[in-house]
Amino acid sequence: MTGGSSTTTRSRTDPWKPARPYLEQILNQSQALYNQGVQTPDFNTVVPASQQTQDAWSAITRAYAARQ
Repeated sequence: MTGGSSTTTRSRTDPWKPARPYLEQILNQSQALYNQGVQTPDFNTVVPASQQTQDAWSAITRAYAARQ
C-alpha cells in the first residue's frame, strides 16, 4: 500500500518570546542569591528541650542500658 499520510513534527528550544524577559530576570536573581552564599543568623534558633523531653530521653537511655 502506498499513499499514506505524513506527519511533520517541529520543536523549539527557545522559551516563549513574551516570557523570556521574566525568565531571564528570575535566573539573574537566582544567581545573585546563590552568589551571596548561606546567611545564617548570629543567634540560637533551636529551642532547648523541655524537662519532660529530657526525662524521656533519660528513660530511653536507661531502658536501653538495662537490655545490654
